[in-house]
Amino acid sequence: MKILYLTANSHPFSGSSVQITQLANDLNLSGFRCNVLHRLEPSHGEERRWALRACNSGLISKFEFGEELTFPEAIDRFAPHLIHAHVQMLPHIAQYLNDGAIPVVANYGSSASLSTATLSCITTVFPKAFVSVSIGGAKLLKAQVSELTNAEVRVIRQSTRIDCSDEEDVRIDRITQARPFVLKLAAFRPYKGIPDFCRAIELLNERKRILLGIIAGTFDSKQVTALSNTLNLPIASGPFRTLSIGNTKFVGPSEFPGSWTRRARVAVSASTGYEGISGAMREAMLARTPVVATDVGFNAELIKNGWNGTLVPSGDHDAVAKGIENALTAPEDMTQRAFHYVRLGFSSSRRNREHLSLYKDLCGGNRIARTSIK
Repeated sequence: MKILYLTANSHPFSGSSVQITQLANDLNLSGFRCNVLHRLEPSHGEERRWALRACNSGLISKFEFGEELTFPEAIDRFAPHLIHAHVQMLPHIAQYLNDGAIPVVANYGSSASLSTATLSCITTVFPKAFVSVSIGGAKLLKAQVSELTNAEVRVIRQSTRIDCSDEEDVRIDRITQARPFVLKLAAFRPYKGIPDFCRAIELLNERKRILLGIIAGTFDSKQVTALSNTLNLPIASGPFRTLSIGNTKFVGPSEFPGSWTRRARVAVSASTGYEGISGAMREAMLARTPVVATDVGFNAELIKNGWNGTLVPSGDHDAVAKGIENALTAPEDMTQRAFHYVRLGFSSSRRNREHLSLYKDLCGGNRIARTSIK
């Protein structure tokens, strides 16, 4: 069986990009032929192009994308038996697959509303099946698409693992200078609650909890400058092109987030708009690092307040600070419960089996004939 994966995120450290690459790598090792195409930003007047990344070197260890392809070129090159696409990609491929000869699986992992264009694709000919990473996501999807009668919806948990390196540990030492830190793994996006996280770190230091805040993820210096002005806190540059606002450092993305996660005193998700089954929280739980998350999206599906982590109201930086204070003294059995919850519920072997079962059902258990693009 040949499977073509399409991801909406062109950045190699984005959550869905990592998950898709992990799944493709694992299935390749099991004898299947998988390729991953990452969306590239379209140039003016040009057809949307994709970047090919061969999945044969483990979790994103090389950052070059290789050659660029249009979608019809990719179909002709790989002749897939099945396409597994991020749900946001459906409008960009629908025009090429009107005959429905190639089964399409749509991945829906967010608690965000679907766009009008995506809904239009879903209610006409796409897809044959949906994969949601959460029970809540499956319910939300069905509520948004009341016409969803022919497509199957399956809940398949993502896998979770921790990727570390000695080199990243050296970088951490240089940046933190052995100061204990609270971690937030997130790109600089409006709904990620970064202002609340920064304010919480300042409150903790005022309360003599001398902690450094770390935000590991993509950021733009203009965004950090604007945030500095909003918070009325000083901005400064540091080693490895880091920027600081008060006691919070923006360190950029990491190929090895586990190095940060396992050394953090607490890991935080301060999202204010929506959140899926947070990969950052799962990694922290697997590392036995106490977790604090706001009560938005599907955080409550992952974190059972007081049992395997702490949930706090969203948009309240004082509540985030108090949650961190409580997590600093969390009992060991809480982090142990978090570890076992993720290890058992978010394993790669279980994820692989469930995806392959779905793929084989859609392909009738056999390879389907190659169909040319119209």
